[in-house]
Amino acid sequence: MAAVVVMGAGGVTGRRLAESLQAAGHVVTRVPADADVAAVRAAGADLAVLAVRDVADRAALMHRLVAAGTSVLDAGADALPSGGPADDAYERLDAAARAGGVVAVPAAGAGLGDLLAAAAAEAVRGPREVHVCWAFPDRGGWRRALAPGYRATAAGRVTGPLSGPVEGRGVQEERTGEIRRLAWFPRPIGPAHAAVVPGPEAQAVPRHAPAVRVARTYLAMPAWRAELLQATATLARHPRVHRLIDRRWSPGGDPVVGPDAVRWACVAEAAGSDGVARAWANGRDPVGLGVGTVVALAAAVLAGHCDAGALPPARVDVPTALLDRLAAATRLRWSLIRPRPADGPSWQGGPRAG
Repeated sequence: MAAVVVMGAGGVTGRRLAESLQAAGHVVTRVPADADVAAVRAAGADLAVLAVRDVADRAALMHRLVAAGTSVLDAGADALPSGGPADDAYERLDAAARAGGVVAVPAAGAGLGDLLAAAAAEAVRGPREVHVCWAFPDRGGWRRALAPGYRATAAGRVTGPLSGPVEGRGVQEERTGEIRRLAWFPRPIGPAHAAVVPGPEAQAVPRHAPAVRVARTYLAMPAWRAELLQATATLARHPRVHRLIDRRWSPGGDPVVGPDAVRWACVAEAAGSDGVARAWANGRDPVGLGVGTVVALAAAVLAGHCDAGALPPARVDVPTALLDRLAAATRLRWSLIRPRPADGPSWQGGPRAG
């Protein structure tokens, strides 16, 4: 039985996290999102779980907790802030976690994409490109599917450069919506137009598949909506427009849970010398998926299944084993399609002409 502190347990995700961790047999202490590290240490925490809305706050909190000798999982869905290869918050966090002998997992709440990416990359020889695409096919899309904190993250990230490798370089020139491709979802969704968006997979994948030269995250949407997204991202560089987007995307009610919850799907495609492998999963209740992912990762960290350091979700435990546990806990379905000799690259896209 482990002692777990949930920071920010008053929100949608935080409440469900605290309840699920208790149901898993942990002793859970709930503290406010603005609590200091001393409160976490006073609770005798073996692990801290962050359900804090602001990305910058989460990154700073992770550093302080790691420096104090506490393992930490971020229940958010965004990559750590990065100023480029010379200013990599992930590397600094990794060095601090290794020095303290603890584990830090950024963006654990969106860990499914990284687990699928790892499963696909391990199924090909010499993986060189990985593309992860999410879909929310029900009416209202991702804004109806996600918790308020995740929507706030999306609003804050829409104008920034995308973080991840393209031919081994940190991406600074690509923008939200600029890159398009065809994502191959199985039925009932089928092939879908997709646009590149900020996401943690692009930052996480190279840390367990270092040979990968291109890693991107996408969201499935009609072509007209992708055009609108790209235009919005461009206009949002103006502070006044950005404030309007923040007000439109960030507020709103809690997502629907239970049997009527929004559907989601995710497919990861990895290209290697022997073709393309696809790992995919689908289910309902994206918030429940994030909570289940964090609980599964917490169990692996507390069981000592990984070494100290800042780790992507796929390095916390065997990715396929984690996917199987998630399938049992959240009723998601997942599968892996290995490459066939005749396979070729299935992605299409690049910067829009004109």
